[in-house]
Amino acid sequence: MIEVLWIDDQHEEEAMIQLIIAAENEGIRLNGYASYEEGFEVLEKDLDRFHCMLLDGMFFKKKNQEKGTEDTTGIGAAVNHISKLSSKKIFPWFVLSGKYKFTSGSNDLLEANEVECYDKTSPEDVDRLFEEIKNKAEDLETYKIRKKYGDVLELCEDQFLGDTQHSRLFAILTCIETKASLANHLTGMRQVMEGVFEHMKEKGLVPDVLSTNQTSLFLSGKHRLFPHKTNFVHPMFAENVYRLIPVLQDGSHDNEDLSLRVQEYIRASSSNYFLQSAAFLFLDVIVGSIDLLKSYPNRETNLSLWQSNTTNSIFQNEGKIIKMAANGYITLEDTQTGEEISFPEHIAKTVFQDLKIGTVIYYNIKGESNGKKLIENIEIKD
Repeated sequence: MIEVLWIDDQHEEEAMIQLIIAAENEGIRLNGYASYEEGFEVLEKDLDRFHCMLLDGMFFKKKNQEKGTEDTTGIGAAVNHISKLSSKKIFPWFVLSGKYKFTSGSNDLLEANEVECYDKTSPEDVDRLFEEIKNKAEDLETYKIRKKYGDVLELCEDQFLGDTQHSRLFAILTCIETKASLANHLTGMRQVMEGVFEHMKEKGLVPDVLSTNQTSLFLSGKHRLFPHKTNFVHPMFAENVYRLIPVLQDGSHDNEDLSLRVQEYIRASSSNYFLQSAAFLFLDVIVGSIDLLKSYPNRETNLSLWQSNTTNSIFQNEGKIIKMAANGYITLEDTQTGEEISFPEHIAKTVFQDLKIGTVIYYNIKGESNGKKLIENIEIKD
């Protein structure tokens, strides 16, 4: 779809429905706003979301203006703003109006910018407008990326994440397409995946108490507290998620205590293949997530796909102590993920005294601080 920022104070009126439908039939989505202020506020948050702009001749400049107060100050402000944005991104813009002073009369603003006004009341003009929008969009790099990665960007449709992750996801796709370095986008990939997992929780596909790492474990069917009742996750998709998440989690930080030391590996690598493989694995997981969500849209049905064995246990993780340092820190290895996690000894001593290498404990993770997981609810395994 060609995404158009459309400013028209009448965009929600019934008379506009036919225009919106006709545009969608031509592959054009009109995202309507009543005022300059509303429309450009949305635009500034995500410049890559839109390909061009469609302006009415007269509309509101400010939010919440009363009907009948629309005038030409709105379009004047919009054209001025478009000009200021040209150093960041050039937006083709068009005018569609039913007012005589724009469609037939002389108009200094349009003449100064050499812009034609299309007549809203003329079907022929509307058809010409759609053709011109498509012609201009074909030349835009952002449209080419959107067209090529449409299956990935479907994640930003309202039925999934909406536009909450669009800017982050589009920046990643731009780097992939331009072959720019992706080293600084591993955090962005992780944040997108966190958004995907949160949506899966809303849909009942994933238990809502699980962390990001635990969610990848659950999707792989390996979580001891939340086993699958049926094979609703393809094993190849599950394996890809299981391998991707540790890379993104580790690569989002840069210190010597990390188990994979992804950023160190990137700096030492003589090629870009690792980052490219991680990026394309990420894209595969995004598309696989979309397919999974499409296949299982009903929350109540989804809750019956897995069971909870937590009735008698508050613990989500199990690990074995593998190191006890002189500085008072204990390192454990998670039994299921193999991840190494360190925590100060005094946390464990509030629960039990006899600690040694090989001791198996149950624990929960309450969050992260400076890239390190924070442990709580420790208990020794009987």
